[in-house]
Parts: sequence; structure tokens; C-alpha cells
Amino acid sequence: MTDPRTGAGAAGRPGEDTGDGTGGGPAHDTGEGRRPAPVHAQMVTGAHLDQGWHALSTMLSAMLVFGLPSWWLSEALDQVWIIPVGLVLGMATAIATIWVRYGVHGP
Repeated sequence: MTDPRTGAGAAGRPGEDTGDGTGGGPAHDTGEGRRPAPVHAQMVTGAHLDQGWHALSTMLSAMLVFGLPSWWLSEALDQVWIIPVGLVLGMATAIATIWVRYGVHGP
């Protein structure tokens, strides 16, 4: 893709594109090759938003997966304490899943 401001491609030469999907512009060169896309380019694509949505959907899914059977069991056995226990177990499972999936694991 050619940068409309400079007429240069992503590699910094006119008409040349590296095809890395960063939207064109000159490459960031350290002498050993190209660096990864700057943080701004990553934020524009919205990649940082996916983790939040995945964590939220994991929490809501856990409430549904653990809450519905506990509600059914609560109705069948006529015991109201089963619903909160099921929801707490669901949230604990969701938090553990999010911790394992998105947590930073040692050096």
C-alpha cells in the first residue's frame, strides 16, 4: 500500500509494500530488519479490546453454565441455597480460567 502523503510504500520506497498489514508508511528499521508494528498501530486495530470481551463473555458464560443447573436443582430439591453456591462456583471457575488464559506466567 502506498502512503498518500509521501508516495512511498511500507518499506519507504515509492510503490513498494511489505504486505504486513500495518497500513503502509515507512518501516521502523533498526539495522537488523523491521521491528514489530508500533503500539499505536496495534491499538488502532482493536487487538487490545478482544481480551476484555473474552474475559467478560467467560464470566457471563460461567454464570449461565453453573447457574441454570443450580437453579434447576434448587427447584427440584426445594433448597434455595444451591443457587448462590452454584453461582459462586461458576465465578471461581471463570476467574481461574481467565487467570490461566490471560495471566503472565513467570519469566
